[in-house]
Order: sequence, then C-alpha cells, then structure tokens
Amino acid sequence: MDWDITAFRKKHDTKSLHWDAHAWLEDDDGRIYDYIFPHYNYSAEVNTGEQLKVPNGTLWEGIAKDDAASLGVCFYPASKKTQFAILLSLAIWLYKTKEDIANGSAKWIVNMD
Repeated sequence: MDWDITAFRKKHDTKSLHWDAHAWLEDDDGRIYDYIFPHYNYSAEVNTGEQLKVPNGTLWEGIAKDDAASLGVCFYPASKKTQFAILLSLAIWLYKTKEDIANGSAKWIVNMD
C-alpha cells in the first residue's frame, strides 16, 4: 500500500475528527508492539470489507508483521511528509480541544466500548 499525503488527505480534512492513521512501536527486528482497540474492526471493514481475525483488547508485544497480517492487521509506514501532515493535523486539533475545554464547549461524542 502506498500511504502518501494524497491518500491521507482523501480520508481527512481540517474539519474532520477522524484520522485514517495509526502509530505503533516497532523494534529493530521489525516486530510490532500495539494494542488492538475495538474501533480497529470498523476501520478494517471500511478499508477492506472484512473483520479482523484478532479479538479486541489484544496486546501485541513483539508480533511479527507477517503474523499480524495473517490476522488482518497490516502495518504500512507513511512517508515522512505524510507523518508530518498527520502530526500537524493532530496538533491543530489538540490546540482547539484545549480552547474548547477552557471555554466549556468540549464534550465526549464517542463511546469507545
């Protein structure tokens, strides 16, 4: 998968509260450290039409990328330019959230259960 700035911008705009992006830890041998949240199934269905083959709430501590892929979870690093765009969009959103908390207009709109 070619996850570039164009692909990121197709899924996210400056007014969106959704990012089709994810961060994980990876060691020098390419093993993945990650947690499988319930909303990953939604992302998988939207992007592939299929459910993941791993239970929600699974903690991965050093899983091989091939093993993760066999469970429906693939890790595609974004380009440096795309990583910067993702971080910048998050920084803008966090700053706005800080302002909304300060003025009392912030509230949860999503249940992660």
